[in-house]
Amino acid sequence: MNMLMQELKGLQQNTLEWRKPKTGETCTHMHVERWNGIFMCSGCHTEVRDAEIIRRETAAMNKLGEEDLSEPKDSVNRGVTIAFLVAFCQTFDLYEVTTGEVLRDFIVPLTSGSRCRFVELDAMQKSGVVGRATTFISHCNKALFGDLVAALCDGGADLTRRVWPDIFTVRQWPSSKSDLHFELVIEQCPSFMVVCPSIVEVRNMTDADVLSRRFPASAKAGVPFFRIWCL
Repeated sequence: MNMLMQELKGLQQNTLEWRKPKTGETCTHMHVERWNGIFMCSGCHTEVRDAEIIRRETAAMNKLGEEDLSEPKDSVNRGVTIAFLVAFCQTFDLYEVTTGEVLRDFIVPLTSGSRCRFVELDAMQKSGVVGRATTFISHCNKALFGDLVAALCDGGADLTRRVWPDIFTVRQWPSSKSDLHFELVIEQCPSFMVVCPSIVEVRNMTDADVLSRRFPASAKAGVPFFRIWCL
């Protein structure tokens, strides 16, 4: 595991230009996503209209789809061990950042070279941490990554068990071949885990708040029961 973390740290050093642009800098749309046929920049959250970027991203998207020979049911074989997630969290000090920030600052930059899934990085493939998942993980990107890791470790969990957190297992780049076959992963996993953080604003809700469904914004952002569009 130490060797894997050293390799990932080395890869990270080569992608530092992916850090969030400084205030006042023009966004260069380094990471573009595609939703409902529209290219969106994950950095500035605006639609990408530049013809050259659209041409480049369309070509890359089609190439990825053509080269991906995997079947939707194969996704369950992209699980990672809990031990890996613990080491990853500790190595990069990710306990107090959101899962979305982990995606932005680590998953996307480290896969930018080939636009592969994180588990398909050479360092990951040869490490032995990737394999068939036994637990599907449902979580929120706006919740803390440390809470996700802590939940997986709770109760003396077997750290060699492989789980399926989508930021590591799903391609985070546009592809003409869909990668969001979560239902097939769930069908093949013998267990399903929902990571729900404890939120102060929710604990402080009154009976009247609950009955009138006046849920705080922090709950809608961090509690997966509000964010189950993918299921």
